[in-house]
Amino acid sequence: MNETVELPTTIEEKNFDIPDMGVQITLKALKQLKEALDYENKNNGFQNNDCIRIGVMGRPGCSGFKFKLEVIDEKEIDEEEDISIFVARYGFFLCMDVFSKQYMNGTVIDYVESLMETGFKFRNDAIKKSCGCRSVIFGLRYK
Repeated sequence: MNETVELPTTIEEKNFDIPDMGVQITLKALKQLKEALDYENKNNGFQNNDCIRIGVMGRPGCSGFKFKLEVIDEKEIDEEEDISIFVARYGFFLCMDVFSKQYMNGTVIDYVESLMETGFKFRNDAIKKSCGCRSVIFGLRYK
């Protein structure tokens, strides 16, 4: 299911709610995702990739699900297995497989830059615990 979303036109950083996916994403993160797509298309031999897949992947490393972000071609979006939206302001799709939605629900995706770390951050208050790398989640509290 494809849906087009319009972002606020204000400069202020606020979370943009994507109800079909159950996540929020900051405008700073959206800008960085667009930059990542542009970089991949220009420098890594990709041809007009215009989709970022967000979700979880199964049981690597410390065991537990791990958050993921990956660049894919729009043609890889499965209409039956993926939820997708078009971010009109930046000209790309965000998609998520339906399996990931239950684990991503309530997650805020942000981009941080500091002396100690730079990169995308996934925050979800329903996560019971995570490993030291903080990218692997072991369980969710259900309300």
